[in-house]
Amino acid sequence: MSRAELLSTSASVEKAACLLALLILGGLYAWSRRRDALSTDRVEELNLSRVGEGLALLSILLLAVVLRVVKWDEGIPGTIYAGEVITARADLLMRRGGFLSHWWSLLRQPNLGGTLYDSPVIEPVVVGFQWLFGGRIHSIALAGAVFGVTSVALAWCLGRLLRGSHFALLFAAFVAVSPLQLVWSRLGYRAVAAIPHVLAVLLLTVMSCRTRSRILALLAGVLAYLTVYNYEAARVVFALSPLAAWTLLRDRPRFWWTFTSFTCIFVATVLLLASTLSRGSLRQTLWPNYGSYAGNMGEKDVVELVQRNYRRYADEGLKSLRDYFVLNRNDGGGLRLPTWLDSPPQPSQVGWGAQYGGLVFFPVTLLGLVGALGILIRRRAPDLWHWVLFLGISMPALGCASARRLIVFDLGWCALAGEGALLLRESRVFRHIRPTVAAGAVAAFILCMGTWSFAVMYILRGTAETSPIYHVPFATGCVRDITTCPHCVAVGKQWENDIRKGALVVLVDSDMDRENATRPAGLPLYGQLAAIAADKPEAFQELYPILWGFTTSPEVRTYYAKRGDFVPFLSRVISEVRPTKVIWHAERPTAWDRKLATNLSAIGGRLEFFETPLSSGGGFRVETDRALEARVLDLIQRWATGRAESPQSSCISHELVETKKLSLPSHLVAPALPSWISTHWASLEADGQTWRVPDVVGFALETDASGERIAHVLSSDGSDQAHRWPAGEGASSRYHAGLRPIGLHCAAFRGNGEWWVVQPEFGELLRSLPGESPFEVRWAPEISWMGVAAAGGEVVLAAAAQEVVVLDPEHERIRERFPARVLPNRLRDFGECTQVLRGRNWIGVFDHPANSLDFYSDEGKALGTWDLTAMGFPGVQALAAHDDLIALGQADSTLIVLKVDTSRCPQEGREALLPLAVP
Repeated sequence: MSRAELLSTSASVEKAACLLALLILGGLYAWSRRRDALSTDRVEELNLSRVGEGLALLSILLLAVVLRVVKWDEGIPGTIYAGEVITARADLLMRRGGFLSHWWSLLRQPNLGGTLYDSPVIEPVVVGFQWLFGGRIHSIALAGAVFGVTSVALAWCLGRLLRGSHFALLFAAFVAVSPLQLVWSRLGYRAVAAIPHVLAVLLLTVMSCRTRSRILALLAGVLAYLTVYNYEAARVVFALSPLAAWTLLRDRPRFWWTFTSFTCIFVATVLLLASTLSRGSLRQTLWPNYGSYAGNMGEKDVVELVQRNYRRYADEGLKSLRDYFVLNRNDGGGLRLPTWLDSPPQPSQVGWGAQYGGLVFFPVTLLGLVGALGILIRRRAPDLWHWVLFLGISMPALGCASARRLIVFDLGWCALAGEGALLLRESRVFRHIRPTVAAGAVAAFILCMGTWSFAVMYILRGTAETSPIYHVPFATGCVRDITTCPHCVAVGKQWENDIRKGALVVLVDSDMDRENATRPAGLPLYGQLAAIAADKPEAFQELYPILWGFTTSPEVRTYYAKRGDFVPFLSRVISEVRPTKVIWHAERPTAWDRKLATNLSAIGGRLEFFETPLSSGGGFRVETDRALEARVLDLIQRWATGRAESPQSSCISHELVETKKLSLPSHLVAPALPSWISTHWASLEADGQTWRVPDVVGFALETDASGERIAHVLSSDGSDQAHRWPAGEGASSRYHAGLRPIGLHCAAFRGNGEWWVVQPEFGELLRSLPGESPFEVRWAPEISWMGVAAAGGEVVLAAAAQEVVVLDPEHERIRERFPARVLPNRLRDFGECTQVLRGRNWIGVFDHPANSLDFYSDEGKALGTWDLTAMGFPGVQALAAHDDLIALGQADSTLIVLKVDTSRCPQEGREALLPLAVP
């Protein structure tokens, strides 16, 4: 069945189930009316023997195992970087040794996080599991199942201590079938480890309070402290454990003495470990160190903390409740809620079918409501589970609404659903049902909920009908980072087969948007896991990180000591792996990458182009035999360093004009004389002022007919905003639909509303005039364009064919054309352009990997190269030029302005315009 057919069927199933439930409830109500309504007989309960309870628990655990491991190797509902990278990290530890020293070093670090997802709590389990069964793509789902099933067992233990066997079995059953718990278990993300951790702390707390054991209180404190190394939501135990003790002891003799004793031991243990074991301060250690979390925005005291965050707590808390109970399970079509209640990734909607609804199923929502209200009415005080709900909703409310941050809240709701089921059993409608019949009905209900949880995950998984990269169902939220790429997984498994047959796979791919650390899809990681599964970890390599000299996943690694030694590194890898062939694979190649494929084919490689959902232009695969090694390495050297070698000495000198500290590192700089602007992510900065402008890819100032200065700001989606400068007031706006997407440094403003844009994925050159749709420039040479700049009525273009071309748009002529080194730029996203500068009597081309700038005269004579690192300007990310000035935006948030002096360079007369010639 197609996905559309499955969704339609799921809608019919939901409608039928709803109708059947109403008929059963109506029949039971009518039947109960015929019985003695005034009967005072107590509800007949099912007496469970130890054997019966054990069999019931084993059945629940078996159901939990099946739901978490069935089809585990198919990536249902998705496969994510944040889970799979843990497998790669564990493999590094196993191959290199030193696990204990590594584990101890993690204990000393406060607030572990980042994109490597190291954890001294999770890693021992994964390493042990991998030592027994090996590592491969999806194997983290099996380790996640260990944490998930442990949660079910601990839920039973805690429920048994608190309310007896019936509640314990119901609590464990609801945890076993919860879709939120299932999804995060199968993804293998560290959030799944938070639930057994929280349950274990609560279990020790309850045991300590009941036995008045100081040792158990100490152990509870130790285990609670270890949550700083687990997923952030687990830290609710710092408040939850004392609240649990208060709830449990408040009606017992010697309440204050026992409660005070436990709390003092618990708090003292946590503070002692935090102050001695961690290298950070108490606040750095115990509180999540995320910029988006309350407490990380410069609050100086508790009053300021409340003042700054109470509104956000209310808004994000409301969105979290909305997401959990009503919406945001998945995107789709239907009835939308107001935008103020909405959260990403898509406008949330409601309707019949698996794609609609919250993170919990409606029947469980009703049972939880019955349990929450019933406890308050009966006991007239909050129960432990009310505190779990409050603290569980506080984590996303203090940050932002996100499914994984609701995982502790979901635990509390599972407990309340169990309480609700017990209360319904005592109600007038259900009290006369025989215990065995009631037990069978509950078992059938749990089985249906578990089956439906898996069915929804299966239906909402990625197929050929969905986007190639999509948000995982039950994993959505404000951060938008839980994405999955089924095709990437399939490619990784293909590579595993290639490596097992003796190949070395080199990924020629620079789609950093797909592989962004906060929105990971994991194509390079799946290649690394493929090599691990084939027991040849070096048989997969990434070309661009090798050219850059370093990588950050699955570890921070420097490939070679001397800058530019990528060919000796590749030669060493080939000699160590000894492959029968080398496979050069690209799923979303740029024009630069296609040039490499063509060159490899020309020397004897077997080139194959193929369709891929990751690129509208298709991908390529080139196989080169071992006999071609020398020619391949020579080709890579020439391809990666440029055709025209520029002399290292330079006749161009410089003078430092200004050094300015920015609030954020530069992604793009542009002249706004007498100052300069700098952009970063969603902001634009100039003269200490900041404007919120998303994804700026182009900026230019011009003076209109009235003499007013207008700033033109172009965004990656094609929106073009005109602002009065420097006031920042909006003057006009238009949208260039035909230009999107626009890469960083890929746009140049020529004046009068005219933009020139290069699309490096396909090497196309587009032009957008006021009042006209963007069009391709056909009169320019048909070569693969990689960079663009505009000044003085000219447009300067850089091509992958190692050329610079200067165009005269007014007369549609080529003014200059000369060989130059043109190398790709990679800073943030896919499709960035080589940075080209146009100054007074010179043209500059930036070599980002080498952090150098090549200078050429107007006529194309090589004037020399600036080694910016040697000059004292490391980490340059963005450049701009105006007349004899150059601005350098560095990674350390510094803006450097230099005055360029070309007086020592030979002066050459400009030649006449060249006739139009298209090779």
